[in-house]
Amino acid sequence: MKRFWAKVDKQGPIKSPILGPCWEWMAGLSTDGYGQFWYNGRNRRAHIVAWLLTGKTLPEGLEVCHHCDNPACVRDSHLFIGTHTDNFLDAVEKGRISKGENQHCAMLTENAVRAIRQIDFDQFSSDEVAALYHVTRQTINKVRFRQTWKHVT
Repeated sequence: MKRFWAKVDKQGPIKSPILGPCWEWMAGLSTDGYGQFWYNGRNRRAHIVAWLLTGKTLPEGLEVCHHCDNPACVRDSHLFIGTHTDNFLDAVEKGRISKGENQHCAMLTENAVRAIRQIDFDQFSSDEVAALYHVTRQTINKVRFRQTWKHVT
């Protein structure tokens, strides 16, 4: 326990006046910014270890999530338990999930989506449109029927 807390800066940034300062992990970080710590014979994320060291349990199938959205934070009052879906919805609500052409793997732009939705599919097949935009027929149909790119009007 002493070894863990020695690697924490309790004067970290204040992400929220209500929550107070983050307690930032100052040792090894993963590529996505989460602290890493060897605990009970394996490498664990530091915020999970902090949760466990404060006497809390982590039920099977649940995750330790951040209210502060700071992956290096290990302050227990900034953490909460939730499902993977809870964590994802929290990220969506806070605007941390990229959508549309801001996704690194986007094959279309918002302008292309608008153009696709204007096409008369009685004259052109989804396969023909897909070839034009270098995507699959399924991608075109998901755009047409607003299963994807829902934010584009």
